[in-house]
Amino acid sequence: MITIYFVNPDNYSDFVSGHLEENQIKEKGFFGKHGQVICLLNNKGCISKVLVGLKIKSDPFWTVASLTHQLPEGLYQFDATFLDKKTLLLFHLAWYLGLYRFDRYKTQIPKKVLLEDHVDLDSNLLHRMVQSINWVRDMINTPAEDCGPKDLELNIKQLAKTFDAQMEVFKGEELIEKGYPLVHAVGRASDRKPRVVNLTWGDESHKSLVLIGKGVCFDTGGLDLKSAVGMRQMKKDMAGAANVIGLANLIMGLQLPIYLKLMIPIVDNNLSANSYRPGDIFTSRNGKTVEIGNTDAEGRLILADVLSAACESDPDLIIDFATLTGNRALGSVVSCFSHDVEMTQELQMVGKTYHDPVWSMPLIKQYSQLFESDIADLVNIPKLVVDCGTATAAMFLNEFVSPKTSWIHCDILGFNPNSLPGRPKGGEAMGLRAFYHFLDIWSRRQ
Repeated sequence: MITIYFVNPDNYSDFVSGHLEENQIKEKGFFGKHGQVICLLNNKGCISKVLVGLKIKSDPFWTVASLTHQLPEGLYQFDATFLDKKTLLLFHLAWYLGLYRFDRYKTQIPKKVLLEDHVDLDSNLLHRMVQSINWVRDMINTPAEDCGPKDLELNIKQLAKTFDAQMEVFKGEELIEKGYPLVHAVGRASDRKPRVVNLTWGDESHKSLVLIGKGVCFDTGGLDLKSAVGMRQMKKDMAGAANVIGLANLIMGLQLPIYLKLMIPIVDNNLSANSYRPGDIFTSRNGKTVEIGNTDAEGRLILADVLSAACESDPDLIIDFATLTGNRALGSVVSCFSHDVEMTQELQMVGKTYHDPVWSMPLIKQYSQLFESDIADLVNIPKLVVDCGTATAAMFLNEFVSPKTSWIHCDILGFNPNSLPGRPKGGEAMGLRAFYHFLDIWSRRQ
């Protein structure tokens, strides 16, 4: 087994002096500078140690993730002499995130850069976290041909089976009968039936949480058709659903004291003779009428019905995740909107602690008037002189949330446009770790 040692300019002299490999270290010009990596060889020419220049105060998390690409095949372990338990966990997590490859359609075999878990590590938390994040990534990366409404439902069914949770599904015309008319309207053009999937788990005496995720398996834009460029990555429009499935997997797998309900509307936004049209008006679950200004603003419609349904059980907290605008406001930093700014500011600080950035955003009441329609209660897309779509979309959803309900809306990108250490190009779990650690605190607070 090869040990990885973390060195910085402050402990460099103490670390190097008297080491048998001192000459190797000096010959290779290693001084513990942040990001430097050298492999030291034994007298048989095999790697015996790895030195990594690292400053804990320089956000080393992603530097550790890059090691999986820099080091040759082998079995490694971390020297934890200068690491506290939280940092040790983060370093292991970074390593595993750096190993991720979406290889379902690949024939090549990746190199095996393995890590032995440190004895002081909470391995259950680590591996549940890795499994959840990679599951989210896999779902988003899977093409819509293989991840349609039925396939996404099967992922939730797998979750229910694993944790002995209760599950119910409403499909097709049944959605109208059960009070999800907007979900039905958006999804009716597809030969893959629209549906709402609900999962319930936990002790009813615990704090109640509803997780909602936008599950648009593919978004053509509908009759307001997207361009070829705009449609190219629309398999990722179910990233909100994937993220809440991953978060639910963490909550249940790590037994947080939460009474959990997962509610996911799942559709394709397709074209056919039965497509919903610009100018159509539908009555939503809470009785408000909605004029369709643009069929490509479908995510907010399917969330509207489910948010209304979630409020009916008077939960302690509702959290929804959605690629509603692709988070045009902040990109890869999750935009978190709530009337309870103190709560989202606390969430922001938790995210900073665990290197999973989220940002507290305001719900701006004056934007509500932008959704006024001449012939209905609301129109689903406003006319704006400037682009503040992330903030206005949040206010459209606000129309379907009870004023007395605690609620956080998360607009996410759900996708890494480029590869970075630990963050490969493709589907990504954004805010998952921040929300888990926040909910761990929230669930135990009196």
